[in-house]
Amino acid sequence: MTTPTGTIRLSDVNAELGRPRNQRISLNDAAVRALAQRPSGWVNMGSLRGKSSYTAMTVTPQDDYQSYMSTSSGTAIARPAVSVSGGSGGYSYTWSFTNNPQGAALANANFSQCSVSKNFNRYSYGSFSATLQCVVQDNTGHTVTVGNINCGADWESGM
Repeated sequence: MTTPTGTIRLSDVNAELGRPRNQRISLNDAAVRALAQRPSGWVNMGSLRGKSSYTAMTVTPQDDYQSYMSTSSGTAIARPAVSVSGGSGGYSYTWSFTNNPQGAALANANFSQCSVSKNFNRYSYGSFSATLQCVVQDNTGHTVTVGNINCGADWESGM
């Protein structure tokens, strides 16, 4: 959302700041000054026309690789993640494979950190690798898709 470029009211400024339209407001409020991009000096209604309080989302991927000993049967798990800054909070996450040649399983696909796993047998050796993407959406509907997030794991018997 953006404040009007023509006639503007303080209720429009409140709405842009995510406040109730009828909330008391001052042109000297810190949030109003930030919206007007005027940290000091005079703030007038004209300096608030066409302004947006929305900060674009930045999504940073984090690859993950793990190693396991297969002295007993188990599950090798890698946990790739994304961190988000900006946007408008209330993020939702959707993870999916873009490459999964060893048939690993995906879990927790609606969180900032997912789990990619593959079972292994006692005293075996092997590995998996996968590439994923994560679509992040904030509560205003803006989305960012980050791809080429890599993960994997290996295991060996240690014998």
